[in-house]
Amino acid sequence: YREAATLASAANEIDPDTMEIRRNAVRWLTRAADAALSSAANGEASRHIRAAIDLAEPEQLATLHERLGDAFADPGQAIGGYSAALKLTTDADPDRALRLIGGILLGQMRMQGGVAARPSEAELDVLRARGAALLAVVTDPRAKARFHVAEGFHAFWAGQTRVATPAESAASERHAAQALELGRELGDVSLQSVALDGLSAAAMGRGDWAGSREIGRTRLDLGDGLELAEKMDTYSVIAWSSVSFGDLDEAVRASREGIALVQPGQVPAWALHLVAWRTYALAWRGDWDEALASGERARQLWIETGEIAAGYANRGFMAARDVALARRDEGAADRFTAVMESIFSQFVAVSPMASLYLTVARLELDAPANLVQFVATHDARFPELLERSVNLAVDRDWPLPLEALEQTRALVGARRMRHVDITLDRALAVTRRDPDQLRQVLAAAEAMHARPLIGRLHCELGRLTGSDAETDAGLRILRELGDQLQVAKFEA
Repeated sequence: YREAATLASAANEIDPDTMEIRRNAVRWLTRAADAALSSAANGEASRHIRAAIDLAEPEQLATLHERLGDAFADPGQAIGGYSAALKLTTDADPDRALRLIGGILLGQMRMQGGVAARPSEAELDVLRARGAALLAVVTDPRAKARFHVAEGFHAFWAGQTRVATPAESAASERHAAQALELGRELGDVSLQSVALDGLSAAAMGRGDWAGSREIGRTRLDLGDGLELAEKMDTYSVIAWSSVSFGDLDEAVRASREGIALVQPGQVPAWALHLVAWRTYALAWRGDWDEALASGERARQLWIETGEIAAGYANRGFMAARDVALARRDEGAADRFTAVMESIFSQFVAVSPMASLYLTVARLELDAPANLVQFVATHDARFPELLERSVNLAVDRDWPLPLEALEQTRALVGARRMRHVDITLDRALAVTRRDPDQLRQVLAAAEAMHARPLIGRLHCELGRLTGSDAETDAGLRILRELGDQLQVAKFEA
């Protein structure tokens, strides 16, 4: 029908037979989208809906654009769909208007790691204020719930560029709790999952990674009715919280359990988030064969999404790239670097940090020092990329500014991210040439089962103290990993 409608339209767009063909095409494309969504193939569903939009009559467009947002193949496309529908909707239809505003806000704030065009606070506040005004007059409980659940992520969103105020954090938790209550009243398990995710984000903001992980586990208790996309997000949050808590074993276990649920073609953008965290945790733990395989799976998923602005996935791509470099696998390193460059380039126009991380991805010698200097006086977004950058510099004996390192350590310390804290402590100890601090870092690395770091720290202690036993202990681990770069460095 789609092909017939396109050909007929080219011949005579206003012919009655042509119009009927177009209407049938929209109907069948919509049914095809429903079938795709029933099997969690949201990318395929979105393609059908976009095709239907091209053929639809004006009065159908708002509904179809909203459906494109609901398919949520990726954050940018979902926000675009809801925004197009909102332009065709007035506040005379408050239920739909609030539903659409909630969808836009949810995409912007919950999924900010995949949104290249981040709005300013002023721009977002205009939309939030419009939604708050509509909230007083709407009658649809689902519209109310969507707005509440979106507002549940406001402090999480604001916290990426500044410290959210106590009032903002409290308000976000209240909204998430209201959404959870509405979700239970409606019997909507996916809504309950998103609301719980808002509460989990609040725990992250307090540095309560154990609490965040436990909330994530309660999302899994919602059962088989939970959509696959929400399951992927839940496992991603459990892996994320586990890494930040210093529990690499649980991050690897949970990510393995989650990724086993996905079939080819299903929710690729959501699966990419989980695979990226899995790759990152595997690299940290020293499961390097699996890390490289996981990184390649992430690359294929990213291609499947249409090479979207998946900023949230670069932690995995950079970790996989670092493993490939350590093993002198230049082909794999180049593939992962190309993905990172493509993703960072989509953020450069709106984020100065993206430009800095792009220079790190390209292995520019002064890039980590410039990044640390920037973070010390601005913000510490993308902490895993900061960790990768600092460890890269220490691994290669690239200088880092001591004062900026100390400021950065103080800045990020409140968030209690053990993998980042241990990395900055390592950099400080090496820069200060402090063996006692290095021993403390080694103990922390051993508690995390972070074998690549354990090997490096033994060698660094050997170099500082002149202990051949320490160096030999480190080299044994590095050889087992196949870390050719570090072996060559410490054998020289």
